[in-house]
Amino acid sequence: MERDYLNDEKIGIVMDKLYKYGLSNLFLKRVLSVINKFKIDTKYSHLDSTSFHLHGEYENDDVNEKE
Repeated sequence: MERDYLNDEKIGIVMDKLYKYGLSNLFLKRVLSVINKFKIDTKYSHLDSTSFHLHGEYENDDVNEKE
């Protein structure tokens, strides 16, 4: 690949196309292709990373304490 092929204008064009297409759409398309390629069973799979939370305390509270 020649250095002239990659410049600010080309990067801007690609970023504009990604924005118009939608990053969520792109991500979903890539994930589905991986699931199909590796035949991952999704019957019982669900992950919503926006809902991770922690209740209670760690067993060892001094993990984050400095000595």
